[in-house]
Amino acid sequence: MATPARFIEDLIYLILESNDHWWPRDLLRLARVSPAWLTPVRKRLYAYPSIRSFRACGLLARTLTENPCLQTLLHGIDIRPSIGFDVDDGELSTTEMASLRYILNLDGLRSLTLGGELAVQAERFLHSLAHPDTVTELNIHGSTHRTGHGYFRCRKPASLEWDEVMAFKFPNLRKLHLSNLEVDILYPPIPYDLEVTDLHLDNIDITSGYLPHLFHESWSSLRHLSVIAKTASDFDEHLRVALDCCSLGLETLHYEVVDARSDRILFDDASTMLPSLCHLRLCGVDIQPHTLSVIQEVCRNLENLSVTGRVVRVSPVDWVLFLNSGALPSLRCLSIPWGTYRPPFVGWSVETSKIVLDASANRKIHLSCPLTTSSRF
Repeated sequence: MATPARFIEDLIYLILESNDHWWPRDLLRLARVSPAWLTPVRKRLYAYPSIRSFRACGLLARTLTENPCLQTLLHGIDIRPSIGFDVDDGELSTTEMASLRYILNLDGLRSLTLGGELAVQAERFLHSLAHPDTVTELNIHGSTHRTGHGYFRCRKPASLEWDEVMAFKFPNLRKLHLSNLEVDILYPPIPYDLEVTDLHLDNIDITSGYLPHLFHESWSSLRHLSVIAKTASDFDEHLRVALDCCSLGLETLHYEVVDARSDRILFDDASTMLPSLCHLRLCGVDIQPHTLSVIQEVCRNLENLSVTGRVVRVSPVDWVLFLNSGALPSLRCLSIPWGTYRPPFVGWSVETSKIVLDASANRKIHLSCPLTTSSRF
């Protein structure tokens, strides 16, 4: 009689690590396979729970209360509960508030994401955190969901008030991501030290204050800055001053706008030098041949340059002159829109594209190539 095959339990961790996108329901099934699967699955399932309703918030609080050992597995939490429109007063029950308070009092959270109703005057819930000093990554998402067919949305605009009290609460903050928010930045009367390395601003509206006041005198630690704005006129000046504050250490800059119309230009002859910048991505920004000359002088150590969108006024001849001039000697990758805004935006032909491809090949620069004869942007 053949000996039954024996499963090697050490393979469980390898199986779980082979996929970064396990669905929670799949992990629950695996946890029921055998006792050997339970602990590895729990470590993954409770490492970063994602909560989308106050009911789920209550269930998680109950589970952690009944199983205190699970609390040590939590490294972060993504909590974005919403209130349905079938709730007349929109008020949370005592039980729901107790569950939320319990989760915000958890110790050891390194990553925290607030959204849904918790992104409305988000400072209320941030001030409720019992252990903000452990948080190294903070995300506030004011995304609005569609109504109908089981979807909900926030009844009020998502917002955040940032002041020196908030900054002092998060002494170990390294990554800050704000999206779809009205942000009120109060002028800090006293300096504070933060060492934020990553800042992502996605569709935020600075209702009062100025972006440089967000970190006061602590911009020198910033390495990666990403800004997605509705209009350049709303954000160009904020960004220019912020770049002055973090000019010596910034390595990555991503700036994307939906409407490029602005009286100001992000890069001009008065722009601050960015000697550490290696990766620059501009999308939807009004770019002219002179802008390339400024970028060449301001960002001399660029390795990756991406200029895309429909308002790039640079012609194929301008690109060839730029490449043949030896500009940006460290450049290794270049992305361009394969068309020129005259206006209107006109895509290049295959023949026109070839002269740019040849110029980049001579420089040994990887250039994004058009897939067809039409423009690519």
